[in-house]
Amino acid sequence: MVIPDSQPPMNDLQPGKRAILGFAFLSALKTISWKSDGTFEIGFHSGSNQNKQANLWFDGLSPVTRVRFQNRDLDFGLDTGDGAGTQLWSRFLEDYASLLKDHGTKSTRKVTQMGGSQERTIVSLPELQLKVGGFDTILKPAQVFSKPVGDGSRYGLLGMDLLSEARKVEVDFRSMTVSLFP
Repeated sequence: MVIPDSQPPMNDLQPGKRAILGFAFLSALKTISWKSDGTFEIGFHSGSNQNKQANLWFDGLSPVTRVRFQNRDLDFGLDTGDGAGTQLWSRFLEDYASLLKDHGTKSTRKVTQMGGSQERTIVSLPELQLKVGGFDTILKPAQVFSKPVGDGSRYGLLGMDLLSEARKVEVDFRSMTVSLFP
């Protein structure tokens, strides 16, 4: 995909930093990992794939992963380049309406997507515990967006804010797994 430099999110980036490598490209590398110390690895052998349970797949060109919340598996889009961080979408709003009613706070937030920025209604929870790739994370605050942000089939978008809570993140396209390590 080619996005003009004059359009979000490219116009917010400095010249020379205006590029996005999508998962369709990264999957050709077979394995990628990064550590909190800034180390990045590609193409390594991540060990036996026999004991790994797949938690990553593609919906068209969009990577999707499983996130565990309250003993339930929820499908999330995976976007390591999303500057806005992890978001919860309308499906979460519908399935967890009582949680949001009892503990949520309504407000608005400026949302920038391809095509521009607009104020959107959100419901915020102080925090939410999510298990990502076998690792316990805390989304703080947890912001739930209504349509048209997101889609109706996934519970949200998993971003670098939660992935960065781990010491190491490993994406293995051979076993189709995302794993986080303390």
